[in-house]
Amino acid sequence: MRQAVPGDKVRIHYTGYLEDGTLVDTTDGREPFELIIGEGSTIPGLEMGLTGMAEGDTRTLHIDPEDGFGRHKPDRMETLKRSKLPKDLKPQEGMHLQVPDADGGYFRAVVVGVDRDKIILDVNHPLAGKKLRFEVTLVEIVSSGHLPEP
Repeated sequence: MRQAVPGDKVRIHYTGYLEDGTLVDTTDGREPFELIIGEGSTIPGLEMGLTGMAEGDTRTLHIDPEDGFGRHKPDRMETLKRSKLPKDLKPQEGMHLQVPDADGGYFRAVVVGVDRDKIILDVNHPLAGKKLRFEVTLVEIVSSGHLPEP
């Protein structure tokens, strides 16, 4: 039976957990997730773990932060003047915010410090620094392909 290789478009079902068993995400009850292995559309540890799987195979992947959402970087803290916040917002430590960026988009941040004049935001991905476990089933190899050499 054919095994998945980088460049293949595949459809998978997955359930992701933190190391302590907390559910992170799942395709349960949804359509399978479609990706091209090696293209970088999801975390590297998940993509690498699909290599060698055949349709119908199920595998448990243990993913370290480097192959997941990266290490938590202490330098990814931002200070924001309270005067820049909406008047009705009462920031508290642990609060999650959507903060506008210079390009007109938004980024997620967690409030980690509050004082009278400013708040301190952690702009790391919420799963940065976390070990993950994914239960993955390869539903289908949709098409074969190969990625260009880097």
